[in-house]
Amino acid sequence: FHVVHTHFMKPYIVAGLANFFLKKKLIYNYHGLFIDNHFYSAAEKKILQNCHSFLCKLKLVDLAIAPSVASRNKLLTETKLFPELKFYYNGGEINYENDLDNNILNKINEDKRFKIVFAGRLTQQKRVDIALNIVKKLVNAGENLEYYIFGDGELKHQLEKQVCELNIAPYIKFMGSVESPSKYFGSFDLFLLTSDFEGLPLVMWEAMSKALPILSSNVEGCGEIIELTHCGVIFDNKDIDAAVSKLKYFIDNPEERKVIGERGYKAVKNSYNSSMFGKWMQKTYLELVNAI
Repeated sequence: FHVVHTHFMKPYIVAGLANFFLKKKLIYNYHGLFIDNHFYSAAEKKILQNCHSFLCKLKLVDLAIAPSVASRNKLLTETKLFPELKFYYNGGEINYENDLDNNILNKINEDKRFKIVFAGRLTQQKRVDIALNIVKKLVNAGENLEYYIFGDGELKHQLEKQVCELNIAPYIKFMGSVESPSKYFGSFDLFLLTSDFEGLPLVMWEAMSKALPILSSNVEGCGEIIELTHCGVIFDNKDIDAAVSKLKYFIDNPEERKVIGERGYKAVKNSYNSSMFGKWMQKTYLELVNAI
């Protein structure tokens, strides 16, 4: 093999140090967090920064890639040591599902409320707590809706407690871990993403591939793709009232919702898909190998 492609910080450091002996072409794949984040202690940050500087100084890493222009720019604010930094869009795929679980479908379709969906890990990053506060305000405003949460994680019990405290249990459906939840997205009216940070989550492409309009916090690649394809609307995550207002617009305008969803579908079908990404990645590998 000629290329080592690493994801996340610690694998990058280990692979980079090993590359002192291997002498391969090394790629670091950035996904939204580098060294300066709350997961590392001050001592860990110092060690990782020194290791990163060492790898770049000895030219043991050749390229860093990020899943959007915004992600690339965010990484550049933290380090300019990488010899080269490129961006890509990973894209989605149009799939026509035929193995749906009828029990799940029946649960989703048992009434005709406006249906909002989220799929992902229940961690602090995803800020599902903000989504629950948005739902609370909409319920207080008289909206008839349901919020479906696909996924599990460390904050599940905390979120269940918040649902009870907000008195919105009839409007919230915890679906748990479901294999390929995106195959049910066609039964929903809106995908809601409230993350504090993201690279560019695959679930966005999955929503677009099902013609599902998106309301997302304006973070890294999420806001970028929405602005490029007009497949949804963005909001400042600190402004819950703005999110409520924009979500209410989706509820009140079904035809516009359909148009926005179709834009996402066409973007995945014609421009942002796995075939396109595969060609970009292959070209990147070949350029590195040919430079040997």
